[in-house]
Amino acid sequence: MEIGETFRKAREARGLSLEDVARLTKINLRYIKAIESDSFDVLPGGVYTRGFLRSYARLLDLDPGEFLFEFEKQSPVEKYDLSEEHTPADFNFPLQESSSAKKLKKTAYYIAFAVMIILAGYLVWAGCTYIVNSNGSGRETVKPADLVERLKEGARREKTTEANQEALNVVLAVTGGDCWMRVASDGVTKFTGTIVAGNSISFKASERIKIKLGNAGVVKVTVNGREIGFLGKKGEVVEKEFTVQK
Repeated sequence: MEIGETFRKAREARGLSLEDVARLTKINLRYIKAIESDSFDVLPGGVYTRGFLRSYARLLDLDPGEFLFEFEKQSPVEKYDLSEEHTPADFNFPLQESSSAKKLKKTAYYIAFAVMIILAGYLVWAGCTYIVNSNGSGRETVKPADLVERLKEGARREKTTEANQEALNVVLAVTGGDCWMRVASDGVTKFTGTIVAGNSISFKASERIKIKLGNAGVVKVTVNGREIGFLGKKGEVVEKEFTVQK
């Protein structure tokens, strides 16, 4: 397997330039070019070379172990050098959460869900008991069936408002790092390039808007005034399409 050729094809398939990879992985552009040309003698060697390969593979959603194994066949090194803990921190991607952290987060979710259920039950009970009438001079008793009907009516009004959208307006605000992106409006590519952190760009369409982000964790997305938030993690390549609901 040719390591450099595999990286190059995966990078081009994601629409990333060499400069995009260097910026997202914090690896010198000269080293990125050396990796894609299998010129490993240009790299610093040892743990740095393996760290570069690991970071580049993760950016492209490839299996780092496969490329490290292939590299080791070509340039055997001491086994202890392959440890994650020796990888330089400036190009090491975040590790997955530990099992204890996941359990703690899961417990927090359960507690939050229970609190929401209790609060919702209280609100339903209160709503079913009394509602202050419009002039504020008295109170009226509301039956549970009437309250449910009012809630359904509110949901229908909200759904009707969303369904009557006539156009799309998508705003992409870049924060915390630069991001390469490609945006197509109604099937026509409107923008391809890199937006520097601290800037935003907006697009309009009558039917649909399709976006591809090379660093989804730094782009805050807003659709028709409603904040969607980030579509992925830092360094993650994400594609998303928004359509008008008719």
